Amino acid sequence: MSTTYVGTNTFALQPGSQLTVDAWGMDTLVRKYKGKTSLLAAFLATYAKNRAKVDSEYNWLSHQSHSVDIDRAYATVSVQFKGIQGSTNSSGIGLPPVRETVLKTQEVQLQYIGDVLGTSTGAVANITYVAPSTTIRYVRRGRPKKQSFKGDLELTEEAISIVARNGFPGSIQLFAGATWRRELKDSGSRPSLVPVGTVQSYNGVIEVITTQFSFTPAGLWYQCVEVNEARIVPLDLANGLINFFV
Repeated sequence: MSTTYVGTNTFALQPGSQLTVDAWGMDTLVRKYKGKTSLLAAFLATYAKNRAKVDSEYNWLSHQSHSVDIDRAYATVSVQFKGIQGSTNSSGIGLPPVRETVLKTQEVQLQYIGDVLGTSTGAVANITYVAPSTTIRYVRRGRPKKQSFKGDLELTEEAISIVARNGFPGSIQLFAGATWRRELKDSGSRPSLVPVGTVQSYNGVIEVITTQFSFTPAGLWYQCVEVNEARIVPLDLANGLINFFV
């Protein structure tokens, strides 16, 4: 293994570096260099000027981060490299996405519709329900400009369960939103028509909503997290009933 030179002095590479795989499935390597504290600024400048610096042995690994431990006259710099060996698919995603689905308790307030469709009586009910939430973790090349898995959630008619209610008595009618209809269409179970509302009941629409989209740099890659959740939202008839047709 080569030694990194700074001027006429050295920051020497320490033995013991091992290639590992992190929780995202990315190859990870930590290199430790030791040298005089007086040479530290110059050594760190080599990484500040080249954030995409690759490892000398594993050239698919690029600089992720570094930390410094100073012990009087000497300093140890731990440099972390990350990467994925091999090519990516056409979307730039380097590894198969990992999905985890759990059930979450949610709440929504719905208005009671009177004898005329679209006429609210002013009565409301607080509905507590359980619905699926899917967390998707993936690694992609380049800074993400938008979500890669918007609306991605396995959703069936039985996926949402009402567990409690508090308010004016009345039936609860839930209708599939646009995202859910698209999922049903893709699966070959397209409904012919989605009801637009029911009188003398509480009306809600089931939608898949992205509640989190975040990413952090990992070398030349980005580790991304998306959370898609099924939610009941109030049926707003004032926005036009046509929006609730397939």
